[in-house]
Amino acid sequence: MKRIQRATRMALAIAAIITTATLTARPAMADPHPYIKDPVTFYAHRGGAKTWPENTMFAFEQAVSRWPSVLLETDTHLTADGELVLIHDDKFDRTTNGTGPIGALTLEAIKKLDAGYKFTLDKGKTFPYRGQGITVPTMREALLAFPNQRFSIELKQPGALRAVEPAVALIRECKAADRVILASFDDSIVRAVREQAPEIATMYAAHGTQKLLLALRGNDWDSYQPEHEMLSLGTDIIESANLTPEEIRKIQAKGIAFVVWTVQDVEEMRHYMSIPVDGIMTDYPFRLAEVLGLEPQATGAVEPRP
Repeated sequence: MKRIQRATRMALAIAAIITTATLTARPAMADPHPYIKDPVTFYAHRGGAKTWPENTMFAFEQAVSRWPSVLLETDTHLTADGELVLIHDDKFDRTTNGTGPIGALTLEAIKKLDAGYKFTLDKGKTFPYRGQGITVPTMREALLAFPNQRFSIELKQPGALRAVEPAVALIRECKAADRVILASFDDSIVRAVREQAPEIATMYAAHGTQKLLLALRGNDWDSYQPEHEMLSLGTDIIESANLTPEEIRKIQAKGIAFVVWTVQDVEEMRHYMSIPVDGIMTDYPFRLAEVLGLEPQATGAVEPRP
């Protein structure tokens, strides 16, 4: 809910300040970051949040085993003892059998929670992953378990600024700087990453996005210098800002990867692929795999349905 509220505020702010103008473009940057040099279109949002228990090693394993090229999108919070765990909300209540804020528990206590407890495909009639040993993973576990995958990791509030240093240290420890992009809705967070670790790719936050779009529709687009490697926008933001395919291509011409979230409908996926965007995030990876023409490696694999 908080993410939706922030995204809505961002959409309204962008729509309010943007005006149309003549556009000019400049050739792409000569030396793109390794993360975006070969774009991965296929993003499993939280590992496939409507398909498997979100932000879990189980979800990541299911996605990677079927589509080796999949990019894993996830979120991280700091625990009470300074560990980075992968979970979207700032509380345990929605996805686990625990309650209360993530920052109040140690990793040892968090590992006792059931991260598959609340997942259901039939509106609560059954909970097929309860008691299956699915836990809240750490960022370290995920990076080490999937050394060939690229990750998009959002540093979540509260405590995101405090999470920058340990996140940077962990990425360096795992030698994953070429395959991780760090994101936040807060510009101070991504600026801190840039300052501490310029080798790690970052994503535009709210204010940076506004600046980019103002330049895009102003008179200084030709001289605009990209601040981050990727711009990731929700479908509601794209619609409220009336961002056109031509404008998206002009952003890409600057060497900025353009990713859209969270796309659930097959026809909408096809629309964004026709532009084409550099990445699509979805909670339904089987649908996107179909659009992209990717066949599951597992024989007889089908999308779990309610």
